[in-house]
Amino acid sequence: MKCYDLFKLPSLAQLKVVAGTEGLSREISWIHFVDNMNPEDYPVQVEEYDLIIATGCNLNNNFEPIISIIPQLTEKHIAGILFCVGRFISEIPENLIELANELRLPVFVIPWGAKLGNISKEICSCIFSGQTTINQQSKFLNEILFNENLSKEELTRLILNVDFNFQMTFHMGVIQYKSTTKNTSSTYNDNRSFSTGKLLYNQFKSQIEIYGCTLAHIQHNDSIIFMIEAENLQPDFSFKMMALQKILHQHFPDTDIFIGVSNLYSSPYDCKQGYFEALRTSNVALSQNKAATIVYYNHIGIHRLLACIDEQQELKKYYYDIFEPILEYDKLNNTDLMETLFCYLNHSLHHQETAAALFIHKSTLKYRINKLESIFQSTLDNPNLIAEIMIAKNIGNLLGIKQHDI
Repeated sequence: MKCYDLFKLPSLAQLKVVAGTEGLSREISWIHFVDNMNPEDYPVQVEEYDLIIATGCNLNNNFEPIISIIPQLTEKHIAGILFCVGRFISEIPENLIELANELRLPVFVIPWGAKLGNISKEICSCIFSGQTTINQQSKFLNEILFNENLSKEELTRLILNVDFNFQMTFHMGVIQYKSTTKNTSSTYNDNRSFSTGKLLYNQFKSQIEIYGCTLAHIQHNDSIIFMIEAENLQPDFSFKMMALQKILHQHFPDTDIFIGVSNLYSSPYDCKQGYFEALRTSNVALSQNKAATIVYYNHIGIHRLLACIDEQQELKKYYYDIFEPILEYDKLNNTDLMETLFCYLNHSLHHQETAAALFIHKSTLKYRINKLESIFQSTLDNPNLIAEIMIAKNIGNLLGIKQHDI
């Protein structure tokens, strides 16, 4: 069981996290109730991965003893601390919050009067059964998306065995990420080195329970795939997805995060179709550098039509039939006619605006335009040629072809 799983429990419906959100993927192996923390002997009583539940009965709002031993507790790899507030604890002090954030130690609060018996029962039950459910969900998503030999009968059996309620609507989503620095690894609490992808996946799992509950999620190659229930999120699905992306970017400021979301579906048999929609959409977001928005399949315009063409080789051939002569010329002459072409089209064939955007003289631009028209054997104001160029450009976006690749 992970700390983020606490948000799933009915007895913790009023749970809030006030610090240490980066540590929500910490493991919980057991719970440890405490009324008073003695700095001299308390740390030796706590086991690894314990979730400490502090009632505060003998605390008298004096948090100094707790603050003094938090570094020791963190070294023992505790899962986190949960405070009951409202009677003996009025609020969590700012210096404790700052320390917990620094150590990535989750700190939770629940109102005084929450039934601790129910909480402990549900946490223990989740510890015992949670791993089985997670494995089922991951296996389901892996099998349904990537097992090419999966028969309809086997798929039906998977659906019947997985712990889902399919009497709802859902979206498929794909998150892709691109590091903006050369350093693609980070150091976690225990000084183990994790890839950016692994850290991002752990943080995604931590946050998704706050911003919207997923049915399943897996890490696949350089992407995160998730199946997210829509009924519980409407009408603010987009808002919660944006909030999720924002918090991920806060934790990974050197990583651009691109989220593509499929159409709405209601049958588990449509998971694969939804995945392909989400993947194509995230590819478009990545190619257009739309890292600050959530991109939906029904908003990607002509890419929806291009995505329906199964023959990717034919799409690639179309792309290179249009652009290969320019790419070859740029490579041989150390020029950048491709940039000039797209800048010219983006500025509606306006010479002065294009020259200013490229920081070149109008005569230089005229020379480049003449060269492009010579390559295309057509003037650049030909609407048919413009349509062909834009279709080819969108094919490159869809397939992730870099403009300067040959």
